[in-house]
Amino acid sequence: MGNTPKCILWLAGVVFLMTAISPAQDAPPLGDLARQQRQQKDLSKDSKPKVITNADLPERSAPSPAPAQTGGGNVVPSQDGPKQPPEHWRGQILAQKRQIDSLQRQMDDLSESIRFAPPNCCISP
Repeated sequence: MGNTPKCILWLAGVVFLMTAISPAQDAPPLGDLARQQRQQKDLSKDSKPKVITNADLPERSAPSPAPAQTGGGNVVPSQDGPKQPPEHWRGQILAQKRQIDSLQRQMDDLSESIRFAPPNCCISP
């Protein structure tokens, strides 16, 4: 009589394992899935890419000059306009350097404000 509970537990374990394994047999083999993926990939390669020519593109007029930005933004010099004096470019460069310095200070402040929690802060006793 002493072996009966062990036998029942062993039999229940085998039945549990068999039921756990059986749904996996319903899935298609991985080799078949890989073949299907390869075939789909080959079919997509067979389709020719569409070639776009200048005739397909809508006509457009001459490019309009970009509006000048204020506040130290990127200003692209126009090729057709008059040549700017060196003082203008120095001012532009200094404005960009000030903007870079400001952004760097903001990044430093943000980096200093980040505090990581200790690893055991979320563990409840």
